[in-house]
Amino acid sequence: MEKDKLKKFIKTTFREFLNESRNNELKIHSEYINDLKGELSKFKTDEELLRNGGISIETLDRLAHGFSEEDIKTINPNDLKIKWKGDLENVKYEIKQSGLTPKQWASKIKLTEPIDVSYWEDNKYMRGFYIEDGHHRYMAAKILNKPLNINLEIKVNPIKTIAPNMGYDELHRYIFNLYKTNNIIKESIDNNTIKVYHGTKPKFVNDIKNHGLIDKSGYNQGWYMVSTDFESALFHAHPDNNNGDVYVIEFEIPNNKTDRWNGYPYLWKGQKMKDNSTWFALMKQIPKEYIKKIHKIDYDKWINQKNVGF
Repeated sequence: MEKDKLKKFIKTTFREFLNESRNNELKIHSEYINDLKGELSKFKTDEELLRNGGISIETLDRLAHGFSEEDIKTINPNDLKIKWKGDLENVKYEIKQSGLTPKQWASKIKLTEPIDVSYWEDNKYMRGFYIEDGHHRYMAAKILNKPLNINLEIKVNPIKTIAPNMGYDELHRYIFNLYKTNNIIKESIDNNTIKVYHGTKPKFVNDIKNHGLIDKSGYNQGWYMVSTDFESALFHAHPDNNNGDVYVIEFEIPNNKTDRWNGYPYLWKGQKMKDNSTWFALMKQIPKEYIKKIHKIDYDKWINQKNVGF
């Protein structure tokens, strides 16, 4: 009975956010729903989603907490909680023994190196940001009223925050099938826009961000540059150096099906490669305004895609 109530809550929550309604009592962060939609749209079944690693931990953390480990790199020391009280007492004792004023002592502490912080809770401690290592830097920053650089580790399970009584697989299957059965995930091509992906090297990302996607070979019909599936674009990306990251640029461009073919006038008529994959050559530059998202992919995931193919 409890699970039925939970499923009803999740179903209502996601449905309302996807309809762009606002409800302050809902606990899912609506600004990240599009990221979730983008991830789910790559897969045809819940089994395929799970086999490919499920919803990314970054998106799950953002949906649950409003941030991921990569989103917070600095913090005000007043926002930090103390777990290891003995370590902090040692620092206070050291200041007293130094013969310096607190500000004199603090000014000698280098604050450039990040401290280790966890987003954490247990039965005794409330949820929050806790210092794991770096109590000297914390105390110095607090005395000087300066922000701290941090390495954040999120230890609160996002699944338990979103759905406390559901397991990992169950929640993934439920969310995926909820989207599919309610026609919430759009197909890659619809009446208004077409979503396409371009894999590239890191050194070209800023140029694409500033000028859009340009075919420097001369807009040849046979020179495919974008695809409707993420995997093909990832396959064709490449790192700048060994073990480096790669990038996939996601575009959403206007699409009027009454005009010649999908993607016209930015794309030549597409070449269907498989059921979920159509490749396009550029007819003209895709403006930077049509960039929807820039995906940074680590080397291991890229190598896995190269092994799988497209």
